[in-house]
Amino acid sequence: MAKKPTTGKAVKKQTNSKLSFHKQLVLNRFMFRFFKDGTLHGLKIRLGEDRFEGIHEDGQSLFFHELSNYLFEVDLIDLDELRRYDLNIVKHWQQITEHRN
Repeated sequence: MAKKPTTGKAVKKQTNSKLSFHKQLVLNRFMFRFFKDGTLHGLKIRLGEDRFEGIHEDGQSLFFHELSNYLFEVDLIDLDELRRYDLNIVKHWQQITEHRN
């Protein structure tokens, strides 16, 4: 039997695995340990303002600057990796808004 030629596109495997409530709580706690305050309320108070929306002159989001300078335990995650993630988000956001306008 002949093999189908591949098109170079990745095939996304569908999974119906949903995290249990307990695992979601554990994941939630794990994520909060990265923040200095350690709570969702503290994070919301610090980042809930509109002044963190937008792009800084260096291309990073204003959210990134606040997060990396004041809120994030930078010794728990590589700051360069966080910077790269933020730039990728900014790039995709700009592509989306470009098509909307």
